[in-house]
Amino acid sequence: MKKNKKRKLLVEISLITTIIFSAIFVNYSVSDYYMTQEVYLSAKNEMIAYDIDGIRNLLLTFDNMKWFFDYMKVNGDEITARLERGEQPPYADTEYFDTWMKYLSDPDFDVNSVSDEYRASFALHIGGFCREVISNMKERFNYVDVFFLAVHDEHESYIIDDSGEKVLRSHDVSEHSAIKQMLDGSIKSEDQTVFEKYYDKSRAIYCYTGYEPFFQDGELVGYIGLEYDWSAFHNDRKRRMIISIAAAFAVLLVLNGLLVFYLNVKAIAPVSKVKESMLDYMENKDSEAVREKMNGIRVRNEIGVLADSFAGLAEEMNRYTGEIRQLTADREHAEAELSVAARIQEDIIPGTFPAFPERREFDIYASMDPAREVGGDFYDFFMIDDDRLVMVMADVSGKGVPAALFMMSTNIRIHERASMGGTPAEILSSVNANICKNNQSLMFVTVWLGILELSTGRLIAASAGHECPMIKKGAKYEMLKDKHGRPLGVKESSAYENYELMLKKGDGLFVYTDGVAEATDKDDRMFTTDRMLEVLNSETDLSPEDTLRNMRRAVDDFVKDAPQFDDLTMLCLKYYGA
Repeated sequence: MKKNKKRKLLVEISLITTIIFSAIFVNYSVSDYYMTQEVYLSAKNEMIAYDIDGIRNLLLTFDNMKWFFDYMKVNGDEITARLERGEQPPYADTEYFDTWMKYLSDPDFDVNSVSDEYRASFALHIGGFCREVISNMKERFNYVDVFFLAVHDEHESYIIDDSGEKVLRSHDVSEHSAIKQMLDGSIKSEDQTVFEKYYDKSRAIYCYTGYEPFFQDGELVGYIGLEYDWSAFHNDRKRRMIISIAAAFAVLLVLNGLLVFYLNVKAIAPVSKVKESMLDYMENKDSEAVREKMNGIRVRNEIGVLADSFAGLAEEMNRYTGEIRQLTADREHAEAELSVAARIQEDIIPGTFPAFPERREFDIYASMDPAREVGGDFYDFFMIDDDRLVMVMADVSGKGVPAALFMMSTNIRIHERASMGGTPAEILSSVNANICKNNQSLMFVTVWLGILELSTGRLIAASAGHECPMIKKGAKYEMLKDKHGRPLGVKESSAYENYELMLKKGDGLFVYTDGVAEATDKDDRMFTTDRMLEVLNSETDLSPEDTLRNMRRAVDDFVKDAPQFDDLTMLCLKYYGA
């Protein structure tokens, strides 16, 4: 079965070449046959026209040929019988001779003025003359028929030939183009010769006939016809054509066999070997075996180039596969490290809720969803004494591992400095100076830092270029346009300012990073702080945890399938009073 499949292309090529070259040979042979035929018959045209003119000139020696042909239509059988018996015209009869000479020389002679016997004698003389002329013409120039044709109608015509008898011949106009032209009057001049070739089934010969009109006294009497038998030439050319086509087919079979053999050696067999090597390589991935098999292909053509290219491809595929394995291993190792880093990052920021179950003055909840495995945002909250709660929301420039490392470093610095005491502005100033001393990466971080005195509701806060917080005072949330200092890490001498708020029972705080407001959908539209306020004010009595879940749900519904490009970090606090 496989062998048959391998030979399928050879069979197709063999069939195509056979069809193409056969068509070329047959077309050439047939074209040559018809061209030779036309040249041969064209050479006969001049001969036939010349001989017809000779017959015309002989017939014109009689001034009353129209009478003769009309007479023969009626009395042809009798005249023919007398000629067959060898009856001689009575030339010795002086009265007849004088009348005969008048018939020959006097165009005004009324042939009907003489007796029936004399008219029969005239016809006998002329018929014998025509019979002799026709016989000599046929014998001398090898014509199969010399005749005088008088077309009767679309189906019949009268023909007088060397037998001398009146012949009523049936014919079909569709088979004889010349007779059709006679009927429609297309032949109007004695110089106009019409030629026709056809196959005479009754005599089994190929005929080539020339016709010319015969006029006397300006009146059409009939048509002179010469019929030539060109069967020998036709059959010889046909035989030669058949032999030529047969010889061409024989040569074609030999050449086709050589072509198939050449293609098999130079193309099919090498391609089959390449195919087998490909299948083996797909199964075993052995590029050395492929190279060994491809080196066995000795053809110096495109197939040889293909074989060498495939061997090189197999070697390159092995090399590439090895690199992919190494890259995959490296990636798995990196992903494992990133997973550890993400867990470390999660451990740095508070993640246990409720965070302070023993405190009744407030409730707090926070979340961070990094855009990558690890993020650059962070939040933090912790008690620095029994009455003061520190809250931090920060956003590091950049993403990924560098931002995460910078985030962890900054978070530790802020936590340590806040634990030492001081206002938010003092804490930010101290941490900024510390970062700027050794910030070769030129990274920076925006920070909002607030310290809430739980016993009084007094909130002191400062901002290092961070987003404006949302403050719930009474029934709804509003954005607080607080004072912004420079982000940490930009300039060592940066100064920061404190601002105060007094929270009452039921008031709240919502701080976030820019990833929330700038979350975008597939049309690049942002979520915006206005939508944030709408979501916050849609249900103001929710717990901090439900408030963040409600906000995240609204963001997800807005962006839908669009990818997350930035970290989403939020913190919400609700104050219940001392």
